[in-house]
Amino acid sequence: MPWASAERKSSLTLVKTTILVTLLGAMLFATHAMFGIHAACSDADETSGPSSSVLATWKCTGAPCPWGEQTAAQAAVWPVTVEPIRVRYGYTVSDGVYAAAARVVGWEVAVTAGSASVYAGAPNESHATLASLEAGQSFTVPALRAGALVSVQGGSEFRFTLTPGPQPTGGRAGTLACTNPTVCDPVSSVASVWRYTGPDSNPGDWAGGVIAWPSWSAYSTNSRHGLDARAVYSTSGGRLYPYMGEWADGCKIKVVSGGVLVIEWQRGKDEWRETLLSAGDAYTINLSGSENSAMIETPNNLEPFKITLSSCAPRQIDKTSAD
Repeated sequence: MPWASAERKSSLTLVKTTILVTLLGAMLFATHAMFGIHAACSDADETSGPSSSVLATWKCTGAPCPWGEQTAAQAAVWPVTVEPIRVRYGYTVSDGVYAAAARVVGWEVAVTAGSASVYAGAPNESHATLASLEAGQSFTVPALRAGALVSVQGGSEFRFTLTPGPQPTGGRAGTLACTNPTVCDPVSSVASVWRYTGPDSNPGDWAGGVIAWPSWSAYSTNSRHGLDARAVYSTSGGRLYPYMGEWADGCKIKVVSGGVLVIEWQRGKDEWRETLLSAGDAYTINLSGSENSAMIETPNNLEPFKITLSSCAPRQIDKTSAD
């Protein structure tokens, strides 16, 4: 009987153990499945895509809120690994549509359906367009000014991928030169032509490269006369604005690559000061006397250049419609 009792106890123990193992197995399977899903989500957070844009909402929660109490737009949401930012310009955004530029330098933004633009700028300033992308096109986020934010937005729903990568070194497919001096660091010159604007027979274009500023802060024309009357355009036909206003005074330039010619002058005159710089050189624009303008260009050649800028904040200027 003791043996039989022990047998029954052992049998009962075996049954309980079997049930326990089964339950534990089910729990482990469920836990593994749960962790598997979590791991998949974590992997998706590393590289987004292909993904669809979201209709993000900007709600005014501070100041200055220049777009009213609320606005909305289609935007890409950055992965949690880059710690996206949801506050800008007095608004709190429903989704993480902004990334600190330092966290996403070298990332490739690719649009797979629809269209979208890549924007960048300081948290409380207007943002510049770095690239406008159609389906099948991509752009690699370049080095930008300290504190800049990057977003990808479109006028309608679009699909995209966000792929981490090393800081771009130039020349790779999908990489565009960063040419906006208000956000790019370094900033690249834009290939340009000076077109004749006078009434006489066209004497032909001048060719070179310039740092192009926002239209509200600089002039497109040189305001000169005769055959030297010129307006500046990109080689693709868009008007450029390389002639800086008086705010150029104090602008600090350091050459990263290529050769640079700095012009300091009084607009419209046929005399100016030239300073030739090479890679590694630094220079501070110092307008004197009646000088009220400056330009950063190639030294009479077609070779591109890159520079870094500091203490160089464009300001609104008054100009005629021709400028």
